[in-house]
Amino acid sequence: METTETIGIIVSPNPKAWVLTAELLSVINGQIIDVPFQNSFISTSRLAQYGHINQFIAVGGDGACLRALRIAYEIGKLSLCNKPPMVFGLNCGHIGALSNQIGCIVDIPKRLKNAVHQVINPLEVTSSFRNKISHYTFFNEVILKPFANLTRLKINWQDKEQHHKEIRGGLMIATKLGEQAVNACNYTGPEAILPIPDESSWRMSTVQAMSNDLTCDKAFQAIVPSESTVSVEVVNPYQDRNAYLVGDSYYHETESVLTDETDQPIGANAGVLFVEKVIVSSARQPVLLAKDRQRV
Repeated sequence: METTETIGIIVSPNPKAWVLTAELLSVINGQIIDVPFQNSFISTSRLAQYGHINQFIAVGGDGACLRALRIAYEIGKLSLCNKPPMVFGLNCGHIGALSNQIGCIVDIPKRLKNAVHQVINPLEVTSSFRNKISHYTFFNEVILKPFANLTRLKINWQDKEQHHKEIRGGLMIATKLGEQAVNACNYTGPEAILPIPDESSWRMSTVQAMSNDLTCDKAFQAIVPSESTVSVEVVNPYQDRNAYLVGDSYYHETESVLTDETDQPIGANAGVLFVEKVIVSSARQPVLLAKDRQRV
């Protein structure tokens, strides 16, 4: 494939991925830059050296594809190019929900050129706890879980009109990208899990909600436009315990996470993060996920 554009390649640390990468490099006749997968990015300032790249190939499983989307997203925010960065995944893992099948190596340049692009706008999450503000970006889903059964969540979201819910339990907001996340199985309502129709929608669903509490709303799920803003207030009678926030986990335990200039993690698994209030909105900076036409 003759190209004037630079392609960044992001390779998962497993032998199968490295073998495939060696074969891939032999069929792509363009400028290829290795964007290291592990222990490479200490701050966003170090990402700037890759700011001219807007095409990425991720070789590995869905975790590698999510990692590549994160890197592409952060690079896209630094880039002066008006074209959103694109990630084409090749599956060397197990599930392959985000990545494409390997297929014939010699056909990959043509497939890359003819791929269909899915616009991804991740979730922007702002949380506060004891006057400390934290910012996160999640691609699949964000989950707010309480520590104690007495914890209540006051939920407000807006599309054409304002909506209100108050529950005893947790809440998950999932994007179309994260529709197959196993966390969806935690929904405790009587209905089947609602499918997310497209990338312009989210699914909100309760997680382990207390359905027998008559003072609160029942367990629920709803499909809301992704341009909605969801505000969740944690009401907890305990001072030493609170709800906690979890999100995407696509870093291996041995890897360093991406951090910003203030050493705050960006896009990493939030782990146990105490929160009092959470605001979720759609990120304005898009990134593209490339899929083979036969998969669409």
